[in-house]
Amino acid sequence: MQSRQQIEDVYMNENDDVMYRCKPLSPDTPSSNSSQLQITTLTQNNEDIVKKKDKFKVIISVVVAFFFIVMLVLFGLQAHWAFGNNNQNIEFKEKIEHEIRTAEKNHLDTIQELNEKIERTMNTSEKNLVNTIQDVYTCHHLVIRDGIIESGFYEVGKPGNRYKVYCNLFMGAAVTEIWHNSMNEIQATRCTGSACYSHRPKYNIAMDKIVQITNHSKQCQQYIKYRCQNSALLYNVSPLYGYWSSRDGEKMQYWGGASSKRPGYCACGETGTCDDKQTKCNCDKNGPPMTQDEGYLTDKSKLPVTEMRFGDIDGTNEFGWHTLGMLQCTGSV
Repeated sequence: MQSRQQIEDVYMNENDDVMYRCKPLSPDTPSSNSSQLQITTLTQNNEDIVKKKDKFKVIISVVVAFFFIVMLVLFGLQAHWAFGNNNQNIEFKEKIEHEIRTAEKNHLDTIQELNEKIERTMNTSEKNLVNTIQDVYTCHHLVIRDGIIESGFYEVGKPGNRYKVYCNLFMGAAVTEIWHNSMNEIQATRCTGSACYSHRPKYNIAMDKIVQITNHSKQCQQYIKYRCQNSALLYNVSPLYGYWSSRDGEKMQYWGGASSKRPGYCACGETGTCDDKQTKCNCDKNGPPMTQDEGYLTDKSKLPVTEMRFGDIDGTNEFGWHTLGMLQCTGSV
């Protein structure tokens, strides 16, 4: 029989899942048999719960094991398939790469053949065109029609009216050259006033034949230079101390190297590099030391130069020297 001392015991099953508490007995507490019955009932319920949980754990373990086995089987099949097809994949890849290389090579060969065919066709067409035209005016056409390979004098022009020009063959270019009698530097003689000195070059073929050459050439140029000491050249056009004349006799108011062709400009005037920044030509500073203006004239519709005029060379310390190169034409139209 329990004492009246208050006792509090805590009981837990072996799985630590159920806990029940026996509260202290009081004088009014039922007998120990009744208490023992309650404890037995709770214990039985607890055991049932534990058994159910154990059963559930077994089921979960079986499911997990089954799932794991299935995954192993699938992984094994995949590995077997990958390993079994590895050699086939390598062979397939090598086959594709070989076909690509073959296609690229055939493509490049085809392009090269087409380029060679186009080049042969163009050369043949151009040569046939020249062969059908007896009027040949440039060295470029002579290279195509006759296959000339050495520099020298050759005949061009119409049948029955041929004339000789010098063909300068250099670095794959055929330059038609028209010479004149004063291609070296010449000192201008003293005279008073603007444009008082004149020099007219004499070309080795007639002007109408030169015009035929320039008209049938792609581009032409002619070098011109004025070396001076205390002698103005263009002098801002007003007054016009010097100029050059076109093949039609037009007074040209710009100098060689001035690509803009603006009146009163030399090459240094366009680049801002003249000796005197206030002028557009070196010689227009009209003072020492000796200087020069030079460059190429490139407007083939105005070439060749037919006359050069200079002035401001009447003083004891005023000098001028001029140079005019050959007319050079290249290409064809």
